[in-house]
Order: sequence, then C-alpha cells, then structure tokens
Amino acid sequence: PEKPSILSRLAIPIALVVGAAIIGGGTFGVVKYVQNLVSHARVHNDQAKWKAAARSQVYEACYFGCNDCSDPNYAWNACQISARVAVQGVICDANKMWNWANADRYPDACLVEAGKILAADALKKLKKDYSGRYGLVTLTVLGGLGVGYLIYYLLRKFFGPKKETADTKDSSDSRRSSTSSRSSRASSGPRLSGVLTSAISIAASAHSADAYACTGRSAAHDQHFVSLATVPGTNAPRISGVIHGWFSDCQDKKDCKQKCKTTCKRGIISARSCKQSCKKNCKSKTKEIKKPKDYVDDVVARVTGCGFKLADSVGPQTVFARVGNPKIEKDLWVRVSVSGFNVTTAARTDREVECLYGIAG
Repeated sequence: PEKPSILSRLAIPIALVVGAAIIGGGTFGVVKYVQNLVSHARVHNDQAKWKAAARSQVYEACYFGCNDCSDPNYAWNACQISARVAVQGVICDANKMWNWANADRYPDACLVEAGKILAADALKKLKKDYSGRYGLVTLTVLGGLGVGYLIYYLLRKFFGPKKETADTKDSSDSRRSSTSSRSSRASSGPRLSGVLTSAISIAASAHSADAYACTGRSAAHDQHFVSLATVPGTNAPRISGVIHGWFSDCQDKKDCKQKCKTTCKRGIISARSCKQSCKKNCKSKTKEIKKPKDYVDDVVARVTGCGFKLADSVGPQTVFARVGNPKIEKDLWVRVSVSGFNVTTAARTDREVECLYGIAG
C-alpha cells in the first residue's frame, strides 16, 4: 500500500491548531466586543425626564394602582421603589404618604432621587442585555470545530494513502457494515425504542398545574358598601366605597398522549428489520379555578368588620380614592376604593378608612 503523505499524517494536528485558533480568536473578539458595549452603555441623563418617570411610574403607580392590569404586583413594585428613596429630613416612602393631600405627595427632592434609581435600574438592565451577547461564544466554538473537522477531512481525502483494491474493499466493507447495522437495529432498535417510549410516557403523564393570576376569563365584579356612620342630621352614609375584583385564579394543564407505530421490512441481503416511530400529541387547557367574584366575596367580611355594610349602590357619592395599601391587590387580588379619606375632618383620615388600609396586613 502507498505510504501516507506528511500532510495526511499531520491532518489531526493541523485541524486542531486551526480550530483552536478560530475558537480562541473568535472568543477574544466576542469578549472584547461585549466588554466595549457594557463599558460604554449609557441611558438618557435628562433629569426632567427621569423626574417625570418617577412621578408616573413610582408615586402615581403606588397611589392609584392600575386599571384592571394583568399584574397584581403592579402597585407593590412601585411602592417598593419609593421605599428605596432616601433624602435627609424628607419622607419619600409613598406607603407613608398615601393619605396625604395631593399637593404634598410628590416632594421634588424625592422625585429627583427616585429618578436616579430608575435611571440606574435602566442602565443595569441595559448592561445585562448586552452581557447576554456572550452567548455568541458558542457560535465561535461551533465554527472552530466545524472548520477543524473540514480541514481534517480534506487532508485525509486528498493526501491520504490510496490502495489498489480500495474500491472493491470499500464495497465489501460497506455491505458488511450495512448488514451489521441493519441487524443491530433489528435486534436492539425495538428494545431501545421501547425504553424511550416508556420514559416519554412517564414524563408526559406529569401535568403542569401551576396556578397564576389571569384576567379576561370572567367579567370583573364590584361590591358596593357604605359606612354604618351617617352624615350628622341625615341618613346618608358618611363614606361609600367599592370592592373591585378583576383577577381570576387560572391553572394550565397539559394532556399528552403517545401514539406509536411499528413498521417492519425484509431486506434483500439483511434479515427482517423493524422500526418503531412514536408521535406525541399534547393539548393545553386553561382552567379558571376562582373567579373575580370569589375574591371579592373573600374580602367582604374584612370590609364589613371596619364599620361598613354592603349596599346595592354608592348613591350620589363618587368613589375615587383607592385605599393605598399595595398588599390588597398583591395578596387579596382586589382593589378597595372609597369616596374620601378625610371625610369627617380634613385634619385626620377617618378610622374606617385606616381600618380598610390594614385588611391585607
């Protein structure tokens, strides 16, 4: 037989060197590229813009909540940001200012500092997004391996030893390999397929049953209430309010069924071979466990325990003031609003309203 050439003998080292060079160079380039993006990441530095964002995204979100949004933690998250604001000699925690006069609930110094927090959080998120591009290293590794293998293949193909009986021997070896492969598949294929089928079937039988807050499954529900105490000299209730529910408790279930089919055929050279193919059909279904009305009903006893009774309507009063405890939406999945905080006297929040603030703990 012909002796292999030098290039053929060096196929593996050459392939390794080239592949390593591509991987090393590509990885270095990606790392430098991402590091440059992260180090030069910037967000808008307009203070007026961030003050406006702090007012709407932090303080107003904490005071007023949201209008039937999909996140029960919306107000809670905003209030938590306000709790991070620290200004010497100034109260900036919106949880402590929920019942203040509107003109006093947005201290300018607090808006400035809250804006800085939003800007810092935005910059942190931007850098995190840029850092996600480190995943490009995977492409350089795959590229290096692919090019290395291609070089090895080409060197062995064009510079490898050539034998006189290569075609005949290759043909014979190919037939033996084909026969052996089909025989092996015939004997081991069904067993392996059976094991995989069993494993897949067991995994598919475990249904996802995680409950979560969802909206739009059932109609929102309102329950009106009025205070037992009345306006002096009249029978009109002193305070009116409404419990508003719009969240449902939903659960996704995934039902999967496995259908397998075995086909067999007899080859010209090989013995009878069989192959099993399986197909998994899955259907997802969302089930509503609790409706908005159920969550409203769950809160009724807590509300009436604060000196209120249920009513068919709130009468002529306008219910506009959300009771500003974000844990009510977060934990009870309802919103409680009243016709005012300081109804009896402008100097103090009514005791009934303070009681409502505490119904979620």
